[in-house]
Amino acid sequence: MKLRHYAMLGIGLVWLFADIWFIESNIILRETRFGTVAGYIDKFPLKLGNLTFLALWIGLLSGWAILIGLGLKPFLRKRN
Repeated sequence: MKLRHYAMLGIGLVWLFADIWFIESNIILRETRFGTVAGYIDKFPLKLGNLTFLALWIGLLSGWAILIGLGLKPFLRKRN
């Protein structure tokens, strides 16, 4: 197994735990440094702003699954 698989697995797990921490601690991201990004999104037209908001949430909440899946790929392959 290559180093990149361990790196993807580690980054994916850190991302997952960060997501869980954000949700469990009830952090309002608008009140953090991400608030500047939210200010720019608020200036978008309504439909574009909603689409951008949705895409960012999908990326935040499911992006870890892709990294963990790619990191586990060598473990899940059948050995000949």
